[in-house]
Amino acid sequence: MFVTLNLFCLAVDVARVFHLDLDLLGDGRVEFEGWCRRRDGSHFWGNALLYRIGSSAAPSGYAQVTRDLSQRREAEKARRESEAMLAAVIQSASDAVISTDVQGRIELVNPAAERIFGHRADALLGQPLDILLPPAQRTRHGAALASFAASRVTRRSMGAGRVQGLRADGVLIELEASISQVHVNERQVLTAILRDVTERVRQEHALMQYQIELTELTQRLMAQEKATSRLLAQALHDRLGQTLAALRLGLDDLRRKRAMAMPVRSGHAATGDGVRHGRSALSGT
Repeated sequence: MFVTLNLFCLAVDVARVFHLDLDLLGDGRVEFEGWCRRRDGSHFWGNALLYRIGSSAAPSGYAQVTRDLSQRREAEKARRESEAMLAAVIQSASDAVISTDVQGRIELVNPAAERIFGHRADALLGQPLDILLPPAQRTRHGAALASFAASRVTRRSMGAGRVQGLRADGVLIELEASISQVHVNERQVLTAILRDVTERVRQEHALMQYQIELTELTQRLMAQEKATSRLLAQALHDRLGQTLAALRLGLDDLRRKRAMAMPVRSGHAATGDGVRHGRSALSGT
């Protein structure tokens, strides 16, 4: 008595199953995973275990155990598609994406990180993350990374902190950073997303310097305006003083002439001379 798996598989797997049937002649046990056929003719992805009952010389029969793996296959397919999509997003991202283990050793680098830091990805893998930081910040950053890894915080948003990075050519760059941590296959993985804001920081510093210079210029102009106002006030005061002195002299002369009983007409003339003298002083002529 001999039962073949051909009864349970689709035509696309017949050739492979034929070789499995031959294995039954050996240890009497064979396992198959592939497209299986139901009694109604429909098919599914399954796992079939066929084993011999009795000795190989005189088998009394064969038993089959079949498991439907359709859901697992679909779940694996969805996972692969999700991983492929995530990989595509990471590869095309304009921000640097760098993943490390809890010790800070780099495990993943995307093309944007290569462009921003000037390192090839294969040269960064396995290296400590400190290689991308200025020497003065490495000790502090290591402690901060360890503290985050030990915390229950899963994510810190972009813009929460600004750090400096070190390019391969030694140039310092300004970065906005966000960091997250997940567990993958019981391993803790830390991922940093870094955005190069060097140009924006340069523009901010330029704007700040412009505002400082504008404030200083405004203060100088205000001081000069005050000094000019004081000079004008002094000049007007002096001119007014001269005018009042001229009027006083004219009045004094009029009183003197009246005391000497001069005609009223002469008094009017003297007053007119005083007024004209005052007007002349005010006009500067």
